[in-house]
Amino acid sequence: MPYCVYHMQGKGKDEGEKVPRTDSDDMHRIGGSSVDNLRLKPREAPLNPPGISIIMSSQRVTIIDQSRQVVATAKVSEKDGYFAGRIDLSPMPETRRHQFEEYEEMVNHQMFSLLDEIEEKIGALLLKVVFADGNAVQLTDVQIYPSTKKISFKVVKEAVHHTGRTEHEE
Repeated sequence: MPYCVYHMQGKGKDEGEKVPRTDSDDMHRIGGSSVDNLRLKPREAPLNPPGISIIMSSQRVTIIDQSRQVVATAKVSEKDGYFAGRIDLSPMPETRRHQFEEYEEMVNHQMFSLLDEIEEKIGALLLKVVFADGNAVQLTDVQIYPSTKKISFKVVKEAVHHTGRTEHEE
């Protein structure tokens, strides 16, 4: 049976103690076939957070259009520059939502020859993601599926050349 070892912050618990989890606990390490496999190694103990087996965290983001109007909010996780998660489309105008519904229908029915046109329309929206720190970044490869409330995207990286001009990279 797998065990979970929790590092309880602010609870006065011993590091690596096997305890039941509550919603207020901050869990850092999971998995393993025995509790001994999960104890922190000497090199892992000083890390912040302690250990190397941590749960991928998600973050809340806001999706805005080129006029800085909120069109959606989402809770996403990032891995290797690719973001994916759940989206709330309630702020999105119906005309924009229809574009994503059309995109989803084409993907679901494998009408790939028609995707280029709708992807161009979606790309022309010039959507940006606003992270919790207030940083707004241009999106690329945006995929929103209204029926399942799923979103995935990449962000455009800005490269500053030695000439001082900014160029967008994907």
